[in-house]
Amino acid sequence: MTPKASGGVWRFNTVPSYQITGILDRDQFNMGLSLNLERSSDEAVSAGREDPTLSLGWRRAMPTGDFGIAMLHEEASLRVTEFADTGLVGDGTRSSSSLSADWNSQLSDRLGVTLGTSYKDVSYQGGSNTDYATLAANASLSRIWSDRIETKLSLSSSRYVPDAGQSSTSLDTSFGLKLKLTERLDTDLRLGVNRTSGRSDNTGWTGGLALNYVTSERSAASFRLDRAVSDSGAGGFAESTQASGQLTYAISNLLSASVDVSWRENRSIPNTSTLQAGASLSRGLDDHWLLRMSYQYRYREQDGGDEADAHLLSLTLNYSHPELF
Repeated sequence: MTPKASGGVWRFNTVPSYQITGILDRDQFNMGLSLNLERSSDEAVSAGREDPTLSLGWRRAMPTGDFGIAMLHEEASLRVTEFADTGLVGDGTRSSSSLSADWNSQLSDRLGVTLGTSYKDVSYQGGSNTDYATLAANASLSRIWSDRIETKLSLSSSRYVPDAGQSSTSLDTSFGLKLKLTERLDTDLRLGVNRTSGRSDNTGWTGGLALNYVTSERSAASFRLDRAVSDSGAGGFAESTQASGQLTYAISNLLSASVDVSWRENRSIPNTSTLQAGASLSRGLDDHWLLRMSYQYRYREQDGGDEADAHLLSLTLNYSHPELF
């Protein structure tokens, strides 16, 4: 999806995946493995791919909470990862490996605390993105005031170290409020301040608003608005604003439809904006098979007036079996 070339292509994807969960006394072990195999009718437009994903996790239950460690390695096309993160798409690969740990504890029936830390290493093959690593830590204190009100105070810090260039530090403080306004309407509000130093010094506000509305027994609607600062392949932390909405409707017990739209503006080098809109129709064939048809429109614009758009039609057949082996 570039402004300098256009053309149509057929892609065939198959994604075999397997997940294992084991429980031994107070310990739970998880392992997941998948491989995205993709072939194209025109390799010059869209190259074939073999993208693996491996996840490992361990979590131990404690009298007042739990502690867990997780590892994840995944590879994916820049067409997928960077369209959402930076808008700087290309026919390349993003490889990401991460290790994280978190501890949760209930200080009382209504008061809880969470501590976490993570390390992530990201590298690129193709495109103009910058390889980097991040080391992050976070803490939060939450309180349940009633069945309808919950608050959370969060603090997070992240260190961004690129392979080439100056390192950066991001410090974020936020206050969150969850409200159950009615039996059908939930809202989640978050307001905060972010301070970035190093490559560039900047202080700004962050936040988000999420609304979830169950319109009937068969339909639901959701809306989300976010402003955040996150690590990116653009050489440092990038500020973004995004909005998204979705409508879902269960036509019958086996047939469902959905419509969704999302917009995102990335303020980095260069600044980009992206738009995605689509619709899908899913039908369960039996307990294990699901057929899904979908259409998606994508649009990207960046500084300098470069524009590109794409239309995606897909037909997906999904098979799942919880007790295959």
